[in-house]
Amino acid sequence: MLLSSPMMVVAQQTPTPDIIATYPATLHERLSSSCELIRIVTLIEHKQFDALVLAGTTDEIYSPELRKSDSVALPSAVPKEVAKSAKKSGFGLRAETTDTSGQSVEAITNGSSCPDSRQAIADADNQRHERRVALQTRLQRVGFGVSPPEPIQQVQPESAANQGAAQSTVKPKVKEGTAMLMMAVGVEGKVHEVHVVRSLGVVLDQKAIEAVQQWTFLPARMNGLPVPVQINVEINFHLH
Repeated sequence: MLLSSPMMVVAQQTPTPDIIATYPATLHERLSSSCELIRIVTLIEHKQFDALVLAGTTDEIYSPELRKSDSVALPSAVPKEVAKSAKKSGFGLRAETTDTSGQSVEAITNGSSCPDSRQAIADADNQRHERRVALQTRLQRVGFGVSPPEPIQQVQPESAANQGAAQSTVKPKVKEGTAMLMMAVGVEGKVHEVHVVRSLGVVLDQKAIEAVQQWTFLPARMNGLPVPVQINVEINFHLH
């Protein structure tokens, strides 16, 4: 069962887990078959994934936003475990560059005409943003590199006994059991769509939906990048 509406992408940077360590690096972004943009970055090591931060900025860059031809160069002094972690997070690695003094645009082939630095940066940033938007406007499924969202707050529906006493006109035919709901969790960790997969009747189903709509999560991540996902959850009702 698919959700009918796409998820909205929030503009703000999604909070990330605590930083374990940071390392200097350079990011090589392929502008074309003949030119690449080189920029100074910091490799950020989180517990579950790695990210990059461009010099002078705070927003993190994740491997799904980069092209397969883009790569990261780490200094030779960086421990091998760090390089393994970066690879596990999806970053392509290359040999350390000799000049890491600042950003530059370099021709890969002799005689190639490349844009100036300002235009190259604008092009690279726009293209990376477009890839992020494409990933964050499509519902993903947990697995295959996508980690599940982590609950922060889970509101439970009131007990079936209390519901029965509170309902003066419509009482639930079933007073206990497990309802299953399918819902989407967005990149900001909020529940956006809820559908009943296994019903306990109109009254209990509605109570279950109202409860999960108040849940909040740390977002699901695709190699670090917050992405919207579709998940199933079970809501239990008991006669006490």
